[in-house]
Amino acid sequence: MDEWKLPDVDQDYMMKNFQLEPLVEEGGFYKRTFTSPHKIIVDGKERAAMSSIYYMLSADSALGYLHKNSSDIMRYYQTGLPILYLVLYPDGHLDQAIVGHDLLSEHQPYLLTPAGTWVCSTLVAGAPGENFGLVHEVVVPAFEPADRVFATMADIPEEHMRKLKYFIKPDETESEPEKAEQEKTND
Repeated sequence: MDEWKLPDVDQDYMMKNFQLEPLVEEGGFYKRTFTSPHKIIVDGKERAAMSSIYYMLSADSALGYLHKNSSDIMRYYQTGLPILYLVLYPDGHLDQAIVGHDLLSEHQPYLLTPAGTWVCSTLVAGAPGENFGLVHEVVVPAFEPADRVFATMADIPEEHMRKLKYFIKPDETESEPEKAEQEKTND
């Protein structure tokens, strides 16, 4: 009888078996797993009450850019390496949380980011061969692309610039007035 063994679980295995696709705008990989058939009215528009996705950071895409959503998002650790989240609240308070499995090392099994809260993420380094971290996100009301806004340097309070500047999307590093001034200079 052939011996049964567990597969090598790495980012390639996860991408193939969970059918994850690149989340180019935000960083990482994702797959929508559910959209509620129940509808609610938000700002006069009907939309799904909730949605959920798998979200994975990996050695190939280890950074989730600083953004905010107009929905509440609950992130639940699933498997792999822990993920570090930096959360900038509307009152200017910056917090960090590691979502992972090691509760004795102060990891959290889940993280809530309320609507309107800036959030970014990065994969926490692990042992050789460990190259991904997977969470499951529940979004209420359901995610719509128009709900997500990416931060610019102008959105970051000066006291948090040192920690957050690395999480600004490359094409979002200049504020709108700086972009306009640069375009005038190029003309």
